[in-house]
Amino acid sequence: MKNLIYLSILFTFACTERREIPTEPVKGAAPVYSFLTPDEIRNDELNSSDSLGVLFFHEQYVLVSETNKGIHVVNNENPASPQKVAFWSVPGIKDFSIKDRFLFAENGRDLLTIDISNMDAIFLHDINENIHSDENLLFPKEYTGWFECVDEERGTILRWEEKLLNQPHCWR
Repeated sequence: MKNLIYLSILFTFACTERREIPTEPVKGAAPVYSFLTPDEIRNDELNSSDSLGVLFFHEQYVLVSETNKGIHVVNNENPASPQKVAFWSVPGIKDFSIKDRFLFAENGRDLLTIDISNMDAIFLHDINENIHSDENLLFPKEYTGWFECVDEERGTILRWEEKLLNQPHCWR
């Protein structure tokens, strides 16, 4: 109930500029949601990198995050010839760190604990939900215009994308 009140207040302030709701489709931002399931955290096919993020050294490996997608694992035992050995699918990843056999990944508002003791068969150990309540996750960052109002029951917001919206109710 407390979260519902908090969200109501946020949405009220997000829509303080009263605008007439468009009757025709209008270009705006829409959230891309994900309900994270344990089987989504896995070794996946090696692929090319789009937007690289965090770089982390662990044992003889270099791990490089790809925002919202996962982590590239590179064996750097021979720095003259690094070998890409795996891609770990971690949908929604923003940042990560490693301690002992666990990788801790920020996934929107949640913190994922992933067991990497077997680099060839990683698995989701735990999810700590709503570790921070950054209201910026409920709105498209640094965006002014129409956007689809967030429905947290649809999952975690991975990112925002521009598309045609039918009768959006939120403006920022």
